[in-house]
Amino acid sequence: MRHFRLVSHWQVPAPVATVWDELADPAFTWPTWWRGLQAEEVRASGGRTAERWSRVRVRVRSPLGWSLRFGLMLVSVTEPTPGRSPTPGRALLRATGDLSGFGAVVVAPVPGGTRVTLTWTVALTRADAVGRALRACPRPVLAAAHAAVMRAGERGLVRRLRAPEPAVSRSRGAPWPPRRSCAAPP
Repeated sequence: MRHFRLVSHWQVPAPVATVWDELADPAFTWPTWWRGLQAEEVRASGGRTAERWSRVRVRVRSPLGWSLRFGLMLVSVTEPTPGRSPTPGRALLRATGDLSGFGAVVVAPVPGGTRVTLTWTVALTRADAVGRALRACPRPVLAAAHAAVMRAGERGLVRRLRAPEPAVSRSRGAPWPPRRSCAAPP
């Protein structure tokens, strides 16, 4: 079993409350903006942040071509508080499955927006041939793959929070700006 402590820092040009609300969304919408992440099962409890989604099963696709499946269970939450002396928001997640351990998310105000710090203290527990190959892979290669997945999350969140809501023209009801055709190249 290989153990990892991986830390990522995201800079998001949006207020802490906006970032926290997106990360704590009860529908676990991360896969809509995080490329390479799929939610296979979400069990939500409803209510405030500490009880919004309590468990989710995810599949993360690596840029190296393999996938990891693991569950995340919300263990504890402290919502951020605004004011003269703001306190950061914190969430602790337990990971089980192909990865086993904990993830900590800290959301704090910084000039120009929010800093999100994600710390994963996990062991690679996948037992099949892919797991054996991953355990034989050099640590810097796995760390680089993790960093690429995390950069995709940061970029997706920034894009999501910068995207303006489509405005509706009062005269015709058409969305603005006009949407591209599905056939148009990106």
